Amino acid sequence: MDDFGNYLIDKIEKKNFKAYFVGGTVRDNILKRKTTDIDITSSANINQLIDIFENEKYYFIGKRKITLTFFKKNKKYEITPFRKDTETLKDDLLDRDLTINSIAYRKSVYYDYSNGIKDLNERTVKYNTNSKKIILEDPLRLLRAIRIALQLDFFIDDRTYWNIKKFASHIVEVAKERIQNEFTKIIVYGNDGINMLFRTNLLGNISPIFDEFHDEEYILKYEKCSLISGLFLIYKVFGINLYDYLDFLNSLSFPKKTIFKIKEIILLSNSFIDADKRTLKKLLNKFGKETVFEYINILKSLGGTVIDRCELDQIEKLLFEIISNDECYSLSDLKIDGRDIKNLGFSEGETIGYILKEILKIIIDNPDLNDKNTLLSIVEHYRTKSDDWGS
Repeated sequence: MDDFGNYLIDKIEKKNFKAYFVGGTVRDNILKRKTTDIDITSSANINQLIDIFENEKYYFIGKRKITLTFFKKNKKYEITPFRKDTETLKDDLLDRDLTINSIAYRKSVYYDYSNGIKDLNERTVKYNTNSKKIILEDPLRLLRAIRIALQLDFFIDDRTYWNIKKFASHIVEVAKERIQNEFTKIIVYGNDGINMLFRTNLLGNISPIFDEFHDEEYILKYEKCSLISGLFLIYKVFGINLYDYLDFLNSLSFPKKTIFKIKEIILLSNSFIDADKRTLKKLLNKFGKETVFEYINILKSLGGTVIDRCELDQIEKLLFEIISNDECYSLSDLKIDGRDIKNLGFSEGETIGYILKEILKIIIDNPDLNDKNTLLSIVEHYRTKSDDWGS
């Protein structure tokens, strides 16, 4: 299954312990999906594993220190003991959450006590054995089942679906950071992910602000989207108050950079936009190039449900023209700066800043005037016309 993985297992077996490839590694191998995460389970306990690999470079990731982690050729290998010292492989597999993740493999033999291979063939996500016990042991498994179904494009078994819905309230027992990790992986599947979270009552239990759909025209046409697109889609679909939504993202420990970016995207979405260079330059100045282009990509992923696709293509074309032609849309693009205005006798501070902003408005409407001498003449002209521009 994997050369370095086999090497690790061989070392364990030479010490008379058992070890097997397990979980998502075996699942993805059966499905012929590439994976960079290799999971191994062993009858050796953690101290015995440390002794076996005393001459190898490994890491402990996480506070519990129950898994040895190795890195080799852009792959991560994790070796974890059976969950209890007295467990057999069968016990270990039956303790896992999903049947499709409860398959072990070693030397051309599959160990499958939950009909996991059958469920893989039927493209079904199903909880293993006792659903209630599995969920209550770690309610994050509610989100995990949905995320894996989306990643594999599988169906969720009816009984599993109703158990997710039945025990959805237990998601509040999970640390917010762990919820955010799974939530992030789910919402990049656009409407499929958001619908699943909403219909199973998980979204409403994660936060009461998600009480009902508000605007179902925001339907992603693509199977997958960016994180920012997913976050934007949730905001639009549920019609949430912006600052309540930002508080929600903050409560899930989203990075401040992500929260700021989605705030800017949402504010931009509430601004007028059309295929007009003056309008686009004002938006570029207010929100920045990165935010504007990201918003355009979101609109494209929405498949023309918000802005007609032909108009959207024209908007994108004009944006590229503005950028590629170095057309002026920000203060830094002006051919004069604060020092030039100061040399005309204006005082420093707010006055110079105000003048530059007013000049930028003129240049956005009249791009051919962006010449140093012309701009200095405009400043002098308005000084004689307006007290606001006085020195």
